[in-house]
Amino acid sequence: MEARRRAKQAYPRSLASDIAADYALLGEKDKAVEWLKTALRDREGALMYLGVDDRFEALRSDVRLRDIARRIGVVSEPPVRTSVFSGR
Repeated sequence: MEARRRAKQAYPRSLASDIAADYALLGEKDKAVEWLKTALRDREGALMYLGVDDRFEALRSDVRLRDIARRIGVVSEPPVRTSVFSGR
């Protein structure tokens, strides 16, 4: 599988977030989360797209993904908006 090959490939090294996305697309949530933790540890800039990257759709309901998103300050769900005119 491509995800496993990329994970073992020494050079050029793939981003951990891309490997996590591969595993997420394969439905291997535990491995995807572990690679996301590696991406977090490596401070990968690509994590800023975690809340909108469709490759992680299968993980959206996973509390571990929400925890990682919270730790980097990414909101994975749009905020509830209130009108500034409410109450008038």
